[in-house]
Amino acid sequence: MKMKVVMAVDIGYGNTKYVITGDSGKITCSHFPSVAVLDNTVKDNSDSFSTQQDVTRVAVNGAHYKVGPDAMLSVSPHDTGRVLTKEYSATDRYRALYLGALARMGEKSIDLLVTGLPVQHYRNKAMREGLGSRLCGEHGYPDGNTITVKNAKVISQPLGGFAHYALSSNAYAEMKNTLSIVVDVGFFTVDWICVKGLQIIEERSGSASMGVSQLLNALAQEIAVDCGEPFSDINRLDESMRNGYKLNRYGVEYSYSHLLPKAIPKLDHACEALAASVGTMDDIGSIILVGGGARLYVNSIRRVCKKNTIVQVEDALYANVKGFHAIGLKY
Repeated sequence: MKMKVVMAVDIGYGNTKYVITGDSGKITCSHFPSVAVLDNTVKDNSDSFSTQQDVTRVAVNGAHYKVGPDAMLSVSPHDTGRVLTKEYSATDRYRALYLGALARMGEKSIDLLVTGLPVQHYRNKAMREGLGSRLCGEHGYPDGNTITVKNAKVISQPLGGFAHYALSSNAYAEMKNTLSIVVDVGFFTVDWICVKGLQIIEERSGSASMGVSQLLNALAQEIAVDCGEPFSDINRLDESMRNGYKLNRYGVEYSYSHLLPKAIPKLDHACEALAASVGTMDDIGSIILVGGGARLYVNSIRRVCKKNTIVQVEDALYANVKGFHAIGLKY
């Protein structure tokens, strides 16, 4: 009997993450920037989803886009190339990213696809159900290929991070009887849920539009002042934060680590919003940090959660999508 094909995708404001299932059934993960660039040079590419650049060509409502690791090369230094709005999941660019991720999964037919929405967006029934409906069906590509998604499940985004951590660390048996906070630090939003096992305590969960992009914008302003000239290349700044806070400017290495303290208040504001939403912390066991920007928020979280155990999930970038997949297998 053929096994059910379960896949997962996490289309964040910053990066699009997806799972790939190997022949042994073991999953691996990959990602590309959440950038969908209008493409007016569509070529016949009938033997592959990809062009010579590492991009995937897709079509949405008559417009052609290229998405993938190299799509960022076509973005202006003065533009993030990303859609930073609350309506993101209903946009054509979101759909373009979804189609790109589907193509890279390598499956022609998917029985169940699991994804997530930020906490506040998930609470909106129309938004949640609308996304689930759009994910299903037969999806066509400019080269004539099609991929079919039979069913889709949309969950609260941080729940994926919790499921991955609890199951991969064999801690679920203990954590299903205690309260935990999962903090998902993304590019545009910081989301948190209070959970007892897989049960979400809605009254103590929430979102704030205070993700990594806010920190990057604050840092860009400080760099401009420090260097005495305009600076707005957020994408290059984002990459440099993973390389020791150093930029190459005019062929010379420039370190901006001394400017970080001036931008930290942006992180503190997000964590203060979390604390106000959760309320008392003395009944919370662990604070679990997931998401691509998790490491940047650790100290700010510590300032509002002084006595709680803080867990930084090692593969924080892929924690949600791995959890989505795990939940799909049990669905």
